[in-house]
Amino acid sequence: MVDLTGQVAVVATPSLAPVNPLSFTSGNGTSISSSITNATLTEVTNPTLLPPITALNLLFTIEKERTN
Repeated sequence: MVDLTGQVAVVATPSLAPVNPLSFTSGNGTSISSSITNATLTEVTNPTLLPPITALNLLFTIEKERTN
């Protein structure tokens, strides 16, 4: 059973493959059925609810801006 509460974020990458952030796989690569997934997604209503920007995230942001 997968129980998810909160927000889901995806960092866009230049890829041809679509990304589905709510598709889960087990440790051995087996797909987990959506019938046993419970997601309670909430919106960000306050800036303090945003996750911190780490040095790695900041590096990707700067690199992305340079290449455009």
